[in-house]
Amino acid sequence: MKEKEDLRNNFDLDVLYVEDKSVNQKVFSIMLYNKGCKVDLASNGKEAVEMAGKNDYDIIFMDLQMPVMDGLTAAKIISTEHDNPPPIVAVTAYYDIIEESRLKENGINDIVSKPFNDEEIIDKLITYGIKHV
Repeated sequence: MKEKEDLRNNFDLDVLYVEDKSVNQKVFSIMLYNKGCKVDLASNGKEAVEMAGKNDYDIIFMDLQMPVMDGLTAAKIISTEHDNPPPIVAVTAYYDIIEESRLKENGINDIVSKPFNDEEIIDKLITYGIKHV
């Protein structure tokens, strides 16, 4: 039983978290760091596109509503400009009003509703990132 719990706490993933609110950035990055992830932060979609072009991320968690460039636009650019784009998981408080097909069309693989909990994020790491130490 201990071994299974260790797998859920020891990820070796490069993660990009895109969020314009610094409090959310801090909470999310600490949570992922404690799970063994290396976390880069971007404050808007434009920064995310630039960072995704320079780094090979295992997974991107992307807020959808941000200044400068929204998450849907950034996800579409990242998913179309890369030969092998990383999975992109939307993190949003507005899931109930967003059509899932619209997300898929723009390069979003999955979604987590805010407020999120550790287990939801771990499930996405297992589903999409998935290099265990």
